[in-house]
Amino acid sequence: MKTTLQISMLLLVLSFSFTSCKDDENCTEEFKRITVSVKNLDGTAAQLNEVYWIDLATSDTTILAPTTSGVYILADDNTAISGSATFRFDAYQTTSQGSFLVASENYVLNEGDCHIEKTSGKRTITLD
Repeated sequence: MKTTLQISMLLLVLSFSFTSCKDDENCTEEFKRITVSVKNLDGTAAQLNEVYWIDLATSDTTILAPTTSGVYILADDNTAISGSATFRFDAYQTTSQGSFLVASENYVLNEGDCHIEKTSGKRTITLD
């Protein structure tokens, strides 16, 4: 009898661990964002003139507003992703000689059970 009860409890616990978060109340209310910080070699925030977020499957391009903090929000829980998607972050700085690409980084994002997830791509980009 005790063994049957233990097995029943174990099965119950295992069933909860395999429940999808979308159908479960275990999802947090936290709003997730995927960000990148762009810095100079000395650690200060890089001042960028043009910043683009490009969906590599569709070539849809979003222009991101330059920030004084050097932190850019690339995607959040409101971003529509079905399965997995690959994006590229391109950043340009303008000098007296013209506009130059100073950062280009690919990111793979996934539609998670509860929140958007980044599976590849840098959290911080340091400019040379």
